[in-house]
Amino acid sequence: MNVIVCVDNNMGVAFNNRRQSRDRCLNEKILLKISGKLKVEAYSESFFPSDRISIVDDVLKETGSGEWCFSEKRSLKGSKDKIEKLMICRWNRDYPSDVHLDINLNEWQLLSTEEFAGISHEKITMEVWKNKKIFE
Repeated sequence: MNVIVCVDNNMGVAFNNRRQSRDRCLNEKILLKISGKLKVEAYSESFFPSDRISIVDDVLKETGSGEWCFSEKRSLKGSKDKIEKLMICRWNRDYPSDVHLDINLNEWQLLSTEEFAGISHEKITMEVWKNKKIFE
């Protein structure tokens, strides 16, 4: 499974059971980077064209090997051994947060980094990491 998450400067992913931010340009860039359909939960459905997504109840349980999912508001800790690649999209801003990315990146290898301007964010950083344990 490959997971996409958005984080702020403090690795926050959500606040008060809501996403911190969104950016249309980022959503378009994500779809250019992946092949196949992106698995999303109903909460994220409106971000992406309907022909490029599959709506599921739980992205972390219903995404298979090699497939991509977009995860918001969820802990990844319990699924970390199933995650092959992790795409971290950094807002490069400080937002309030009460849910944080709970994966230790010391166990991962950075594959690529790309910076681009979004619609509502001057700079967004997209990083792709691979799980060292799976790819040893």
